[in-house]
Formats: sequence, structure tokens, C-alpha cells
Amino acid sequence: MDIHRGRSGYAMSNTLQSVHPELISEWSDKNLPLTPDKITFGSNKRVWWKGSCGHEWQASVKARSSGEKCPICSGARVVEGINDLATLKPQLAQEWSEKNELKPTEVSVASHKKIIWKCKYGHEWTASIKSRTVNGTGCPFCSHNKVLAGFNDLASQYPEVAAEWSDRNLPLQPTMVTAFANSKAWWKCKDCGNEWYTLISTRSGGSKCPYCSGYTLLKGFNDLETTHPHIAAEWSEKNYPLNPCDVNAKSRRN
Repeated sequence: MDIHRGRSGYAMSNTLQSVHPELISEWSDKNLPLTPDKITFGSNKRVWWKGSCGHEWQASVKARSSGEKCPICSGARVVEGINDLATLKPQLAQEWSEKNELKPTEVSVASHKKIIWKCKYGHEWTASIKSRTVNGTGCPFCSHNKVLAGFNDLASQYPEVAAEWSDRNLPLQPTMVTAFANSKAWWKCKDCGNEWYTLISTRSGGSKCPYCSGYTLLKGFNDLETTHPHIAAEWSEKNYPLNPCDVNAKSRRN
């Protein structure tokens, strides 16, 4: 280990050069005549550094000894034209809302700042910069993750389905859910007046009343005895305890 003499004449082995030789290559000539062998690795003195990236910055020797890296490469400091959002992610900068006080040239791509975005369809929402650059999130309305009445709600996209929205769902309205929401709701058939509970996305996907379509049995409405009494009259006693009112015309019972 290199031994050096301090101002008081005592031996020093805690110089930056001795403890962190890997930082010597980043010591800037702007610091001369001060050199790494003349300063302790824990010094709070701010000096100039020049990384292999080519960027120059000031930081204390102690901070560098503790593992601090180039603030420009890490995004801790924004330099327009190098690591700002507008430079690195120009396509996202195009969705920067004019309502923001900051500009896309003033923030880094890894910033946790929440700002307002505006998609090409004019929808506005708030999200952190990092969520867009790292997580890849987009407009929550275009992706149907959030409802926007008149754009992606059930009432505007599928009015014929919304017409069968049951009052049992109140205060929730068909304008308050997305057209393909994966949540269940009550429905009331416009033809038979019966109600059933199923996913909104299932209805938007084309499903109809389960009673009118015969997929769900409802005694007195779609059972064999009600819809086909002439066939029910031929029901054999050997079927008991099963009765004609326990099946419908679409039943596949053998």
C-alpha cells in the first residue's frame, strides 16, 4: 500500500489514490495542481471529474468514494441535448401537454415527476415520466383502462347493450364503465323482462339473454312444458323424478 506524508508529517494511507485507485482515471486536469495522492478519500471537497462517457461534473471526493456515478448518465442531472426526454424519447415528448410548467428538455427519462400527457386524440391524463419511458404505459383511455364518456364507455359504444342495463346496478350507469370492462353487472332483457348477471365484456362480445336463447332454464318461461306442451304430453313416467318443467327444448339430456 502506498504511504504518503500529510501536512503534519505523519504517514497517510487513506488518500484517494490508495483507497480508490479505480477513480484515478476520472480525475480531471481541471483540479491541478491538486492530485489524487494529495487528498483523502473521505474529503468533502468538491472537485472536477471526467468519466469514460466524456461528461464532466463536480462532486465531492467522499461522494465518489461512496459509489456516486456520473450524474448525467444516471439522470440525476439533466443536460439538454444529451439525456433529456426530448432528446432520448422524442415520440413521447410529442405527447407533452402545454399545461405543464416544465418542458421535455428539462427532465430526464427516469424522472419520477408526474406530468400531464396528451395523446393524438386529445385525451389528457397524469402519469410519471418513468412510467411512460420504463413501463411503457400509454393513454389510459385509448387502452380502455379508464372510462371516458362518449369515447370508450358502454353507452356510446354499444347503445343496444346499454339499453338492457338494469336499475339494480344504480348508481352505476353504462356511461361509467368501459365497453369491455371485466366486471359483472345486472341486465334486463328488453324482450322477456327477465334479469341476469354477467360480465360487461361478455355482453359487448355478443352474448344475449340466456333465457330467450334457452341456455338457462326458467320454469314457466322456457321449460319444455311451457314452450312445447304437446311434446311434454308424451313425457314418460320412466323419466321421473325429472319432469318436463325441469328441462328446455335445447336440453341435451339423454
